[in-house]
Amino acid sequence: MPVPPQQQVVWQPREAGLSEGFVHDVGLLFDLGFPDPRGCTYREMTVVVGSSTWGDGALIPIHGWAIPAVSGPPRFGIGWNGLVYPLVSIGHELDLRADVEAALREDRAWLDAVRITNEQREERRKREDVAQGKEHVVFDFPTRLDHAVSEREGVAPGVALAEPVPGQGPRLTALQAIFLLRLGEGELAGRVEEQWKSGFGSGDDYVYLAREWCWALFDRALGAQRRGDDRLALADLRRLDSLLPRVEVEAQRHEAVIDSTRVKWSDARVIFGQVPVLLADEERRVAEPAYALVPSLSKRSAILSLQAPVMPKGQGDPERIRNLIRNLELVSATQDGQPGNVNPADDPIVQALIGEGEDAVGPLLDCLEFDTRMTRSVRFGRDFFRGRTVVSVSEVAYVALASILNADFFRTGAINDGLTQHEDEGRKAMASQIRAYWNAYGNEPIPQRWYRIVGNEHASEALWLEAMRRIVEPMNVRVRSMGATTFTSVPPADGHPTTEMKGEALRELKDPSVSDLLVRRLKGEEARLRTVQEANAWRDAFQKVLFVGTALAQWDGRGRKAELEEASAQILAGYVKPPPFSVGSAEWLRLEPITTFLEWRLRTGGVPAAKSAVEWLSLITENWKGAPEHGQFGDLCVLAWKHPDAPGMSAAVDALFAKGGGGALFLEKTDWIYDHDAFLTSPMLRFAGVRAEVASILENKAMAGEGEVEAEGVAAYVGGGSFSKSGATPFPVRPAVGTRFPVRYGDLEAWFLSQIPGMPLFILAWPEKRRDEAIAAYEALLRDPGWKFEEYQGKARAVHDLGAHR
Repeated sequence: MPVPPQQQVVWQPREAGLSEGFVHDVGLLFDLGFPDPRGCTYREMTVVVGSSTWGDGALIPIHGWAIPAVSGPPRFGIGWNGLVYPLVSIGHELDLRADVEAALREDRAWLDAVRITNEQREERRKREDVAQGKEHVVFDFPTRLDHAVSEREGVAPGVALAEPVPGQGPRLTALQAIFLLRLGEGELAGRVEEQWKSGFGSGDDYVYLAREWCWALFDRALGAQRRGDDRLALADLRRLDSLLPRVEVEAQRHEAVIDSTRVKWSDARVIFGQVPVLLADEERRVAEPAYALVPSLSKRSAILSLQAPVMPKGQGDPERIRNLIRNLELVSATQDGQPGNVNPADDPIVQALIGEGEDAVGPLLDCLEFDTRMTRSVRFGRDFFRGRTVVSVSEVAYVALASILNADFFRTGAINDGLTQHEDEGRKAMASQIRAYWNAYGNEPIPQRWYRIVGNEHASEALWLEAMRRIVEPMNVRVRSMGATTFTSVPPADGHPTTEMKGEALRELKDPSVSDLLVRRLKGEEARLRTVQEANAWRDAFQKVLFVGTALAQWDGRGRKAELEEASAQILAGYVKPPPFSVGSAEWLRLEPITTFLEWRLRTGGVPAAKSAVEWLSLITENWKGAPEHGQFGDLCVLAWKHPDAPGMSAAVDALFAKGGGGALFLEKTDWIYDHDAFLTSPMLRFAGVRAEVASILENKAMAGEGEVEAEGVAAYVGGGSFSKSGATPFPVRPAVGTRFPVRYGDLEAWFLSQIPGMPLFILAWPEKRRDEAIAAYEALLRDPGWKFEEYQGKARAVHDLGAHR
C-alpha cells in the first residue's frame, strides 16, 4: 500500500475546543502510520469490501481521499475507517464539510429517535409495573453500542458519506474526528467527537481509537482471506503484526493512569490473538504457486448429497485423497447462524474426502497431527462482537475423520469452541486418541466396533456413550458433523424415524448380548449412584443411569422390564429425595432426559411403565414449590400428550394443573407470558384439567401491557419486551397504524389460543367489549366436551363433533 504524500510532514493541530489529551492521542496514531489525508483530494470512489463473518464481497461507492499517483489517475484511496484501498474507479471531487454536516444532522436525528424510543419503552415499563403493583426500577437503555464495526460500515459510515448502516441509521465514529483534526477542521472535529461521545460515554480515547483502527485492519484481512484476496490479507496482517506491539505499549501506559470503563486493551488482545498464525499462513499462500481443485470437483458446484455412498474399504484413490487433503485450505464453510457454528462437512471438498471412506483415515490422521495450514472458514459468536476464529485445516481433517469413523472424540460445552482453539497440544492429543481407536477397532465393521466398545470396561466414557447412542439410533436417522464441537442426528425427511436400529445386526450376538452389556453398565452406574457422596460424582452417576436406562428401554424394553423398573425407582427417588445438594431444583438437571426415559418405557413397558410416568408427574406437582423452570415445561408435557390414554395419565395431568400444582403455577406466573404461546398451541389442551386452568386465566383482567396496530398486523409490549403477529386484521373500521391500546392477560391468552387451527377468530386490537365477548366464547368452548383438541404434527387442532367433521 502506498504511503500518503504528507504522512511524515510536521503537523500543527488547531484544537478548537478538543481536549489536549485527544489531540495528543491523535498525534500518536499518525506517528504509528494512521493514513494522513493531507495532500489528497476528497472524492467519490468505488472499492471492494468483504465480510469477515459471512464471506461475501461487494463493490460499493464511498467518499474518501484519493492518494495522488506518480503518473496517471489515483490508484489508491483512504476510507473513513483508516484503511487504504485499491480503487476500482474514481469520481469527481466532493465537499468534505457538506458531507460531514449532513452526517451530523442525520446522526442527530437518529440519536433523537433512539432517545424517544427508549423514553417510550421506559414509560411503558413504568405503567406495567404500577398496574401490577411492582416497584419500578429505571433501566438505562444505551444509545450507541460498542459493537464490531464491519468493513462496510466503517468505510462508509453515514448516509451523507455513503450508504446507511442497515437497521441502525447513520453512524458517527471517533475515527472521523481524527481525519478532520489532521486536515485543520478543528471546530468540525470537535463537534463530531462531542456528538459521538454523547451516545457512547466516556473512556480512554487512545485505547478506543487504536482498537478501532486495528479492528478495521483485522476485519478486512479476514474478509479478504475468506474471498481469496491473499495479497490484500497479507498486507493488512503484516501491518497489524508490526503495529500491535507498539499500540499495546502505549495502551498499557494509558490504562495505568486512566480508568477506562468502556474499552480495555486487555480485551482487544484476545481479539487479535490469531494474527501471527494467520500471517504465517498468508505468507505461505502468496509464496506458493497457484494450484487447481481436484479434477471434477468444482468449489461452486452444488453440495454433494449427505447420503452419497461411501467407498468400500480398499477402493479409495490414494492420489485423489492426497489432492483433496491438499485442497482443505480452500474449505470455505459459512457459519450456520449466530450464535452457531461452522460446519466443514457441508463443504464439497470435505464431503468428497468423507466419500473416500476408511482408506482416507491414515492420511487424515497425519493431516490432523502435523498440518498447520488454515482454511477460509471463520467461526464467531455474533457478528456484532469482535471475536473471530479462522478454522484450521487440522480441525477440518478431524471433522472428516469423525464422520468416516462414525465416532465423536471431541467434547466441549461451548457452542463456539473448536479444535482450532486448542492449538498444537490439543491437535496432537486428538490425533493420538484417534490413532489408538483406529489401531484397536479399525479392522472390524462399525456395528462390531460399537459392540466391543460397550463391552470394554477400559474404553473411555466418551467412546462407550457414543457407541451406545449409535447402536439404538434409528436406521434412517443420519448423523452429520456440526463442526468440531458436536455431531447431531438428522431426522428423516418424513419426520418418522424407523423402528429398525443401526445396531440390528448385533441382536444375533450372545454371551454377552447387547442387552447384557447394557444391563451391566446400568447396574454399575446404579451402584455408583447409591454409594458416591461427592455432589458432582453423584450427578454424573444420575445422568449415566438415565442415559443407559434410556438405551436399554429402546433396545429391549419388553425383555428387561425388571431392570428398568429398578432404574425408574432410582431415578424418581433421586429426583425428589437427593443427597444434600438438592437435585430436584438444580439447574444442571433438565426434565428432557427423564421424560425421554419414561416415554420409551411407556412404549414398551405396559402398566408398570405408565405407573412410573404418572408417579413422576405427581412428584413433580409436589416438588415444584414455585412455578417450574419455563424452558423445561414443554419437555414434561410431551410425555403427557404423546400418551394420553396411559392408565392414570389424565388424572395425573389434571392434578398437575389444579390450583397450586406446578402446571397451574406455570400458566399463572405472568413473568413467563411469552412461553404460553408455544404451550397453548400444543396438544396439552386435550386434557380437561389444562382446559379448565386456561379458561380461568382468560378471566384475568389485570393489565399486562400495551398493544399497537402495525402495518402488517398487531404487536404487544409486555414486561419490557415485545412480540407481534402479522396477517390480515378484520376490523369494522381499521384503527390507524400506530394506534395503542391496553392489553390484559386474558387478552393475550385468547390471542395465543386463536392460532390453533379451528379456533374462532380473536383480534387483539378489537375494542374491549368485542374482546370480552370473544373471550367468553373461548371459555365456553374450553368447557364444552364436544370440542376436541387432537394432535397434528406436534401441535393442537381444534375440532368440534369430531366424528361428524373429520
